[in-house]
Amino acid sequence: MSYLERARKIAYLIQYLKSELKPLKEQLGGSRGNLSDQALAQLLNTVQGRRHEAFSFDAKKVNDIWNARALNISAVEQAQILRAVELLVRRHKLAIDLDDELPPWLEEKYASELPDIFRAKEMRIPPGDHLGSHAVNLPGAWQLFYVRPLDNDGQPKPEIRCQLAIFGRAQPESTATSFLLITRAHQWRGHAILHDAYLYITCTEERGADTSFIIVNAPKRVDDYMFAGIAMTLIQPPRRHAPLAGILCFGQPIRSVTLTEEQENAVHQAMENGRVSKEQQAVLRNVVKDISYKGEDNKQFSADYPALSKYMEAIEINGERNRLLQSLRISWP
Repeated sequence: MSYLERARKIAYLIQYLKSELKPLKEQLGGSRGNLSDQALAQLLNTVQGRRHEAFSFDAKKVNDIWNARALNISAVEQAQILRAVELLVRRHKLAIDLDDELPPWLEEKYASELPDIFRAKEMRIPPGDHLGSHAVNLPGAWQLFYVRPLDNDGQPKPEIRCQLAIFGRAQPESTATSFLLITRAHQWRGHAILHDAYLYITCTEERGADTSFIIVNAPKRVDDYMFAGIAMTLIQPPRRHAPLAGILCFGQPIRSVTLTEEQENAVHQAMENGRVSKEQQAVLRNVVKDISYKGEDNKQFSADYPALSKYMEAIEINGERNRLLQSLRISWP
């Protein structure tokens, strides 16, 4: 069962519980005939007891879960939520099969009460290929550059921006690994899946506000482990930023010798957990926030990033080469 399928199952079971446990609403509270989110949160916390791996529920978290606003939680937290929901179903001996597949009647009954993303079953995508040697060369910190065609005011003023990307640890037999992106204000969490010669990456901003989609070539030694591809960020309205954040992206690994001990520890934490604390985010931002190349610094950029420089020289814009490098302006957003 995929992450999205599990989130979908949880949402339907929550609606089922709120309906089936409505006889308790006079005792715990509810509206429109069903149990309230607050009351359900109380029951879910109680049924877990004092388990070490218990998930702490409240009304907002329950509401976010079935409204698809909690799709940025970790797979571990998601498993804890599903376990608690299934415990409550069993505690009240409700007549529903808890196998992986949801019964059709459950979907028909509650689909109209759930957001669109939960109404249709997830399309099956290729499961991915084994990472193999990429399980060795991917994990760690990478500088992710992307070309932003518009500035913050929506004007056609391209610039190259830099962020910090961290691929998590993985086994050669794995088909995916965790992916963490550090920006000026937040961290974006997601996964990278290997399929054929490409990495398919999705990551969601920690508040669940926006999602980025990235497709890059799987780095090879002949490219000095450089990757290149396309990236797009879907910005949820109402926002003043344009919905397209980047069209071209490229990057190279950050060598550990350039990191301080504190920065290296933060990178290792991100590789292990797929996320870092706010304090560690600040530490990691120091890795790249001082990067600033202006148009006249082409030679220095070429010396620092020879593979990236050659790639940028080869890109044609309106039939002309070197446009990217000539208009180079890399900034920390």
